[in-house]
Order: sequence, then structure tokens, then C-alpha cells
Amino acid sequence: MKKYPSKLEPIPIHQAVFELKFTSAVPDEVVYGMLYSSFNTKYPIQVSLPVSAIPMEIKRSNPDLLNQPHYRMSGESPLVLLIGPRSIALTYEKY
Repeated sequence: MKKYPSKLEPIPIHQAVFELKFTSAVPDEVVYGMLYSSFNTKYPIQVSLPVSAIPMEIKRSNPDLLNQPHYRMSGESPLVLLIGPRSIALTYEKY
């Protein structure tokens, strides 16, 4: 009978994503600001993604744009936080 390894070396996973989509009682424009205060010490590097430059009126007409991440927060760990008006994702990136 063939034995399978119990542990893979080196670890073959280079990226994994957990995404949560939600609706909120607060306006879409303030979701990032509310989350920023909770995560800015662990993820001090913030980057605005290109979709954040699209006017909110256009984004509201296309629900796919509201579910896209608008901001990327990172730090020293391989974990990256992606925040949009109606979604939040935690990404593990090992490159």
C-alpha cells in the first residue's frame, strides 16, 4: 500500500484568500474609515486600488464594482487585508 506524506515540504501554497461580502447600515463611503481605525497598527501600509477612483454613482449602478476591493492594507506579515464598500478579504501571500 502506498503511503502518503503527512506534511508537504516546502509548503506549496503561495496564495490563499478568504472573502466576506456583506451589506451595511452605514454609507458605502465610510466603511473603509471605520475599518481603518481597527487595523492601521497591524497593517500600516495602505494603498488605494484603481477602482476607488471611480465615482460612487457609477459603482452603485454596477454591483460588481461595490464588491471589488478599493483599498489594500499590508504590513510585515504575509497577510494582506483588502477592503471594499461591501466586502473584506484576508489574503495570505507568500512570494
